Amino acid sequence: MLRVNNMTIDDGNDRDDFSATGNLPPVERTGASDKAERDRKFSNTMTGTVSTVSYQNTVKDEKDLPWHKRKLARKLRYAFIALLVAITLWGYVLMSENPVRIKRIENVSVSFAGGNEADLKARGLIISGDIDTVLTNVDVNVRTTLNDLPRFKNSVGDIVTATVNIGDIREPGTYTRRIAATSTIGAVESVEPSEITITVENYVKRQVPVTCSFEGELPDGYWHDEPSLDTSILEVLGPESTLKLISRAICVVDLSERTDPVFDSFAIDLLDHEGNVIDSSFVKDTVLATVVRMNILPYIDIPLDQYITAIGDLNEDYEISSISINPAFLSVAATEATLQAIPSSVSIEPINVSEFNETGTYIQKVSMLGLPSDVTLLSDNNFIVTIEVEDKSITTSLTCSVDDANITGRDDQYKYQFTSRNCIVEFTGPARLIKNLTAEDVILEIDVSGLSRGYNELTPIVRIVGDPAWAEDGSVQISSGKIICVLTTATGA
Repeated sequence: MLRVNNMTIDDGNDRDDFSATGNLPPVERTGASDKAERDRKFSNTMTGTVSTVSYQNTVKDEKDLPWHKRKLARKLRYAFIALLVAITLWGYVLMSENPVRIKRIENVSVSFAGGNEADLKARGLIISGDIDTVLTNVDVNVRTTLNDLPRFKNSVGDIVTATVNIGDIREPGTYTRRIAATSTIGAVESVEPSEITITVENYVKRQVPVTCSFEGELPDGYWHDEPSLDTSILEVLGPESTLKLISRAICVVDLSERTDPVFDSFAIDLLDHEGNVIDSSFVKDTVLATVVRMNILPYIDIPLDQYITAIGDLNEDYEISSISINPAFLSVAATEATLQAIPSSVSIEPINVSEFNETGTYIQKVSMLGLPSDVTLLSDNNFIVTIEVEDKSITTSLTCSVDDANITGRDDQYKYQFTSRNCIVEFTGPARLIKNLTAEDVILEIDVSGLSRGYNELTPIVRIVGDPAWAEDGSVQISSGKIICVLTTATGA
């Protein structure tokens, strides 16, 4: 504003109304043309000298004004009011008109119409493949009103459903069926995808033998018996083409770190002819599991040679050269307490050696006696004991008279004298052959031919009365002592 001769004049920059003082009438804000008119009137009526006053001295700077009086604040206030009014009007229109909207419901699960699967099986048919894969989820577009949209936020599965009708299928084959969707709110506009293709096969059953296999190893010193399965024959129901692939069924028991008996349920795997596991998702109305029972106990190997005993008297002419037992161990399983008591409570059937009357090999069958009743035999309790019997070897020394010896090879020019009247003969060999020998059974032969005058050392030749075979075959070793024969010249020679 400008102040001239005590009058306030609008310069067009201040938008607030004002009143002129003095003789000038009030000037109204009416636009640019009105401002020019005011300037013209002002020029015609103003008298005297006009003094210019600084604008900055008469009007406060905008930053000095309160925030709510600043231009930007006033503009924002007006804009906010306008927005509220617009929203209110739009909300009123929507509430009164309630326009139609398309609501897209995603991932709606699809199922077969009620009773269809049971009816199909009753006709000896079944859907081939995994049902969850065949019945993929769909997206359903529902036409509804704006007011009903919030109702879709909860329990969508109860509001929108999708089904496939297969009640008309009567034989195996491939079929394409439309997916029908319903909604309890609004009306279904479309389904994406709108169809599915299914393959129907004969619904058959097979009986498959079930065996048990193991993986891992029991801890050292533990044994398990043969597993008992509640289900040894499994009746499998499903699509004909897939059941043809099944060769057998197996349940796998992991033995790692097990020390307690097994009494658990284990899954059953179906195997093809090459031993590969078959996907069992196609199997229907069959529990692919069985209960396995199996004992697990600690075990020991009992060395048997220490328990071999003999009864009776062995003929004194013989002796046992070796004895062995096969198998050499008896393996048994039992509780820890029972195993600890076994060594002091068991024995082996004794062997009667009085029946061994000649050399040779004797075979005896024996068993372990005194085993506790709660022991489980892991090997056969029948053993072969082999006994080797041979002659007892003895040495017999006989004193034989030299005077009774047969002297051969004499030369008449010499006189023969022996320094010892006796000769010691030793026999080493089987007792049954030599134990009864006496000096009378021995004949000494002394060959003096070729001796020279003086002292001569000789070894007599030993002969046995009756010339038994053992004296020649080497089974008896015979040795005799040395004798001294003195040769002197005979008188008159």
